[in-house]
Amino acid sequence: VAFQGEHGAYSEEAVFQHFGDKVATLPCQSFEDLFAAVESGEAAYGMLPMENSQAGSINKAYDLLMDFDLRVHGETILRVQHALMALPREDGEANPLKVRSHPQALAQCENFLKSNGLAAQAGADTAGSAKEIADGNLRDVAAICSRLAATRYGLKILQLGIEDNKFNFTRFWVGGEGRGGEGGGGGGVLVSKHGDAGDGDR
Repeated sequence: VAFQGEHGAYSEEAVFQHFGDKVATLPCQSFEDLFAAVESGEAAYGMLPMENSQAGSINKAYDLLMDFDLRVHGETILRVQHALMALPREDGEANPLKVRSHPQALAQCENFLKSNGLAAQAGADTAGSAKEIADGNLRDVAAICSRLAATRYGLKILQLGIEDNKFNFTRFWVGGEGRGGEGGGGGGVLVSKHGDAGDGDR
């Protein structure tokens, strides 16, 4: 199952929630790469983030559904729980005062960052920030991302559930070719750029 982002992204977490933790995943750099992977048969399905309760609709995903003419095979709603994480601390080592993540994740944790005197650094994405910290052995920077990313990159969770608004959910659609309804629930529907697909997108 293809998803956009690095391993440990919330989209990959949604894949495991929907298909189970034994499914093989394919990280894609962009939404275009994700759709191309499904269309070419490299991936059977793609996990598409369509709407976030805080940020609204993700128009790029709607546009590409039309451009590639894929079908919706299922839906999953993921509770987004942001975690602050860093490389494991040595004895007496202070926690980082700089935090890197996707701008949207930083915005969703703004009050937490301010109240703890933490400086925000914009990164390309959430899991990508965790990967950069692990690969570069960056001990002075923490990341905001999923618990899955902490496991993937060997980071220690310093605090879980740091989002300012706990009502933070993302709706994902499972996109694929052929007839809809084969990807673990949900009927096959064609969607418009505005999500007018009957009740399937509500």
